[in-house]
Amino acid sequence: MSRTRQALEMLQRDVLRRSMPPGYMTETSEDFPLPAALRSIFCTYNRQLYGGWPQGTSIPNDGEVFSYWGRRYLIAPSTISANAGRGLFVAQPVHVPANSEVTLMSYCGPMYTWSAWHRLVRYVRSMTTYGLCANSVSLGEQNMTRAYGQRIYIDGRPYTQGNIAGFINSSRGRDHYTNCVFVECRNSHIHEHMTEDVPMYILVSTIRSLRVGDELLINYPWRRRERAPNPI
Repeated sequence: MSRTRQALEMLQRDVLRRSMPPGYMTETSEDFPLPAALRSIFCTYNRQLYGGWPQGTSIPNDGEVFSYWGRRYLIAPSTISANAGRGLFVAQPVHVPANSEVTLMSYCGPMYTWSAWHRLVRYVRSMTTYGLCANSVSLGEQNMTRAYGQRIYIDGRPYTQGNIAGFINSSRGRDHYTNCVFVECRNSHIHEHMTEDVPMYILVSTIRSLRVGDELLINYPWRRRERAPNPI
């Protein structure tokens, strides 16, 4: 049996051994009903524009190999800790040339102003787990890191918003395990899985070559500006 097959079967056995509750139920279990006064600021987004999982299509089951942005992945229990929940694993090798990186996917979801975000998360608590500031690098470059009112937040819940990157766990405190980074982009990256009509977005890129069965891990507080458009 090939190493690739062995790695995949090991993850799939772990799915059976560590059976987890249905994803959507787990994701929204601590949410409260949204008051009528706040429903008008609750957003949706065009998943196709941002490269999210197709609208109307269920997120893949745990242990199921699926294709996304031209590569194969698998959702399984995380290797970080027993309490980390689901993680995202590669189901094919990914080669990263020296001093380079490879774009994997976008971190996508509806975007909110600082004010709207903090009004909503009082009730939709699951948004805080997968929330990401989309413009922290830009604000830092302008010495506006404390300009909270200028922040833009992404609701990156995987099951609710089709954000596959939301399954990527944090490597904070385990930096030697980090194999991905966030890249803040503005109208500069044309990719076959996105469109040119997106003004602001976050990409996930891997900075290390990956073997089949490797879990994607990222240091959530850290990201950088895009250096240059990657080839399609």
